[in-house]
Formats: sequence, C-alpha cells, structure tokens
Amino acid sequence: VAPRFPPRHGGRLLITTRAAVPVRWAAGLALSPLDPDMGATLLLRRAGRLGIDGDLDTVSEDDRNLARRLSRELGGLPLAIGQAGAWLAGSPRSIETLLARL
Repeated sequence: VAPRFPPRHGGRLLITTRAAVPVRWAAGLALSPLDPDMGATLLLRRAGRLGIDGDLDTVSEDDRNLARRLSRELGGLPLAIGQAGAWLAGSPRSIETLLARL
C-alpha cells in the first residue's frame, strides 16, 4: 500500500483493513463492530434523519427496524455504516432501497 501514498501531503491517511498485518509505518486501532442499535443510530444520524442528540425511539418503528437490519448486513462496521448514511443523506432514497442493492 505504501507505494501508492501521495509523495507529499499535509494531512493524515486512514487505511482500513480486517487483516492483522503489523507494519512499522502505521499504528493500529482495533474497533469492535457496533451492536444493531448503535449502528442504527449512527446510520440515521449520518443520514440526517436523526438529530445528534436524537434517540432511536424518535423515529418510526419501520425506520428503526430497517436501520438495525442494515447495520447487521454491514457487519456492524462503523466505516461502512457511516458511508451508507452519507449515501442516504445525499439522495432521496430509502433504507429499504439501499438494503435491496446489497
């Protein structure tokens, strides 16, 4: 992966992997998968369908169940759930539509 890094950059690089391959130029940070409720909360917040302080109980039961299902389908992986939420935020599509595309 390192040969593909930009030669000069003023920021940081985020590399995600499920592999446990230690390298000398990076620090690892293990993240546990989110449980379905936490994943649903992240998804709905990232999608703009739940306020930052909002609780799952404030959305419809259907949306809550679909968000939990999508969280499980994505393995509870925070980055995947966040990306799915961003995709939903940028489109008028429903969670159900996204589930059908997986």
